Amino acid sequence: GLCPNTTYEFSSWIMNVLLSPAGIQPNITFSIETPSGMILNQFNTGSISVTTQPAWRQYGFFFTTTAGNPTIVLRMTNNAPGGIGNDLALDDITFRPCGPVLSSSIQGSNNNIDLCLKDQVGYIFNAVVSPGFLSPVFQWQESTDSGRVWKDIPGATALIYQRQPTVPGNYWYRLTVAEDGNAGLSACRIASNILVINIHPKPVVNAGPDRLLVAGGHTTLAATATGENITFSWSPSDHLSSTTEINPTASPGSDISYLLTAVSQYGCI
Repeated sequence: GLCPNTTYEFSSWIMNVLLSPAGIQPNITFSIETPSGMILNQFNTGSISVTTQPAWRQYGFFFTTTAGNPTIVLRMTNNAPGGIGNDLALDDITFRPCGPVLSSSIQGSNNNIDLCLKDQVGYIFNAVVSPGFLSPVFQWQESTDSGRVWKDIPGATALIYQRQPTVPGNYWYRLTVAEDGNAGLSACRIASNILVINIHPKPVVNAGPDRLLVAGGHTTLAATATGENITFSWSPSDHLSSTTEINPTASPGSDISYLLTAVSQYGCI
């Protein structure tokens, strides 16, 4: 299940646990091989010396897998002879693929944006990639469920991508890269940081039905509204008990028309 034609890092931390320098010192060779025995790379620690206090040391190296569906054998050989000493502790074995570092950003903005539906513009996403693949293949992806499922954006295969307007929702974006030939293998892709654009709808507001009053009478307005953290504003303010309540009391002395404005916390009007 490894990625073909991909560079991996192997490393491990080793400690000589001898108390006396008179004992035999461990000397380890790590080897990465194919099942047939072909060596892809190997590394020798040399003699691991005794220390007065416990001291962990990290040893490691890189290797590149073969084509196809590569399988590897990790072989650890102690080169020191038998006898007194030759004691070691082994911990934190690391095995991971290597590749370029991707950094994405939204041009002219921060990387987390809240927008009203009507205020959408064609935001441009940029990415910077460090060396790491000989023939990199790029693909922008989008998620509408906070990153649980990512979908490739058709045609978005360059370092720059211009986002198109969408319906209200929460949208996450990232750029992935893989070595040419591995782009179809999701486990062989490296992903950038995430860019977030949240599109918010306008509040839905209704000022209520028209009213017919006897001169000198009053009525409570019957407006309705739905949306995210809405603030209200009635105009004009003449003969109203409040201009910021959704249903104030109106006591007009003559015919009048009132306008109700609703604004969400993101400025959607």
